[in-house]
Amino acid sequence: MIGARARWVLGLAAAAACRGDGTPAMAPHAPRPVLAAPVPPVDEAGGLVVLDTGASPRQRLRYRVEPGTVRQVEYASATPSPDGATQHVAMTWTYSFADARPDAGSILSMRLVTSSPPMPAPVSGRWGLDEQGRHASVENDVGRELVRQSQTDLMLPIVPAAPVGVGATWTLPMGISVGVGSAPIPGQARWRLVSIEAATAVVQGTFDVPPTTVPFRDTRLTLGADGEIDARVDLTSYTATAQLRLDLRITPTDVPVPPMESRSTIDLVVRAPD
Repeated sequence: MIGARARWVLGLAAAAACRGDGTPAMAPHAPRPVLAAPVPPVDEAGGLVVLDTGASPRQRLRYRVEPGTVRQVEYASATPSPDGATQHVAMTWTYSFADARPDAGSILSMRLVTSSPPMPAPVSGRWGLDEQGRHASVENDVGRELVRQSQTDLMLPIVPAAPVGVGATWTLPMGISVGVGSAPIPGQARWRLVSIEAATAVVQGTFDVPPTTVPFRDTRLTLGADGEIDARVDLTSYTATAQLRLDLRITPTDVPVPPMESRSTIDLVVRAPD
C-alpha cells in the first residue's frame, strides 16, 4: 500500500510540473469508500444464530452421507489427575448410515468395538443425524448416551441453514454431559468457518457452560466448563479429525470439599474402516 500511495503522489507532482500556466494542478477527490451495510443476526431453528454470513461466495453446508456408508470412529482422551498421573480413555466404534426421510439427514447405527478401560456390557444404539449435523436425542439408548458423555457430538459442527462463506460465525445452544445429573448442563457454543473447499470445512469452535448446580447422589454439585475445538470435516463422506480441549470445574455445595478442576484433551478421528 505504501508503494502505491507513493506512485500516486509522484504522479500528481508530475502533472503539476507539466502545466504551462503556472497554476497548481488540483488533486482529484479520492472516491469515498462504500461501506457495506451491517447484516443483522439471522435467527434459525433450534436457537442457532448466524452472527456473520462470511465472505462471498457463500454456500449451504449440509451433511449428506450416502446410505450404506460405514465409518470407524477413534476416540482418545487424556486427563491429568491431581496426583500427577494421567487418565487415558480409548474407544473405537462404528457408524453405519441409512436413509432417513427426504431432506432429513441419516439414521446412524452405532456399535462399540473396543474400549480401554473395558465397558461392562456391549454398547450399541440407533438415532438420527440431520443435514445440519444435529444428533437426535433418544431415550434409553446406551450408544447415544456414550456419544453424549464422551462429548464427541460437540466436536463436529452443527452448521447453519443459511448460506455461509469463509469467516462466518454462528452460535447455538449446547449441553455438556459428565455422568452427573439426568440431563446435559446447558451452555452456548460459537463456531467460525475458517475455510471451505468442496465439501470439506475447517472450523474452530468454543463453548461456555456457566456454573450450574445439579443433584448428585445425596448431595449437590456446581459444575461449569469451557472448551476449544479445532475440526476438519468432509460433510458428504463423513470423515473428520477434531480436537477438544475441555476445562471442567466441579464444586460440592453441601460438603466442605475443595473445588476440583480438570483439563482434558480429546482427539477424534472418523475414517473409512480398514
